[in-house]
Amino acid sequence: MTKIASRRSARNGGPLGKATASLAALVAAGAAVALAAGPASAAATPWEKVNTPKEGDRTLRDYVPLQGDTGVGMTEAGRSGEGEKYHYWLRDGKNWKQLPTVSDHAWSRANALTGTSANDVWVMEEIYQKPVLVNHWNGSAWENRSPAEQGLQLRDAKPVKANDLWAVGQVRVAGAQANPAAVGHWDGKDWKVTKLPQAAGGSSSLSAVHVNSAADVWAVGNTCKDLDGKDCRPYVVKWDGASWQEVSTPVASGTIDKVVGRAANDLWVSGKDTAGAFALHWDGKSWTRADVKVPGIEKVGSLTYHNGQLHAGLNSAYYANKGAVVRWNGNDWEKLDNPVESFSNINRLTTAPDGSLWSVGATYVPFWEPTYQYFVGKLAAPAAR
Repeated sequence: MTKIASRRSARNGGPLGKATASLAALVAAGAAVALAAGPASAAATPWEKVNTPKEGDRTLRDYVPLQGDTGVGMTEAGRSGEGEKYHYWLRDGKNWKQLPTVSDHAWSRANALTGTSANDVWVMEEIYQKPVLVNHWNGSAWENRSPAEQGLQLRDAKPVKANDLWAVGQVRVAGAQANPAAVGHWDGKDWKVTKLPQAAGGSSSLSAVHVNSAADVWAVGNTCKDLDGKDCRPYVVKWDGASWQEVSTPVASGTIDKVVGRAANDLWVSGKDTAGAFALHWDGKSWTRADVKVPGIEKVGSLTYHNGQLHAGLNSAYYANKGAVVRWNGNDWEKLDNPVESFSNINRLTTAPDGSLWSVGATYVPFWEPTYQYFVGKLAAPAAR
């Protein structure tokens, strides 16, 4: 374990939805976090490498732990002139079972894979020049649960239970004067899609959603002054049970694409601006900036709570295998042992219902035709170590 020296920034006090401090003030207050020169002594982190299904030279791209020792994974079944196609797998202990093919669309992209159990799995695929495709696995078959909203694109989803799912993204319609951010809620029977306010000539998009309760839902992304995604700033919105309200941040430009929390006064978001990767903590009234400055790191790729502490998967710059796993101890970021010897990025860092920590990522391999080798790692729950 390596300790990362940290200086917490001053807070921008003020009411919800009003910006009360500038990014420049945060930087002046010492918001940045730097990597310490030497590692602290600590026992090795006992990561377990998980065997995964493989299709040709393609291995598991994503994995979501479910109840018990079950989970759902995704492999890329093919990439050619027709685009990408995906297969999905259920894991029961050490055994994998391939699910029936969801769709055979060309030029598709899997945006979200989530679920609560082996009988409640959700897949959201973006189809080129077609409406979003949403499918639900009920334990025996796929059910089409695609919303009817024209131009809807969904980027992330979080299920509370089988009849309670939140999803976020954007509505893009050709020729429209604005592209608004959108939130969808599935109640077990129907979708309710809400388009958030958007000024003419601009666009907004939500990349991630987190659910604390039915009256405390957060979504993050960016909002831009044009339709092409330029001149953008972070965009954070909160559902209070009655309406969506924007929560201003002290970051003037860039985007926020990850969010996780434990309560209305304990929420973390992460993103990227012109200065690089950043993280912000919300205490119910104001934001505190606590960046991670590690050489070669381009962004915070994932956030999760494990054993009561916030953990983050850090992604390195393109084609660099300098990714890292860190945790926040309340004052400092600490660098943990990696799930594999070296990796470029962690696509997902997730805590399972049993308390175990799962990592899914990729290592860049510089062959004649450069490629990525994907991995899945498991860190047992503290009580099981």
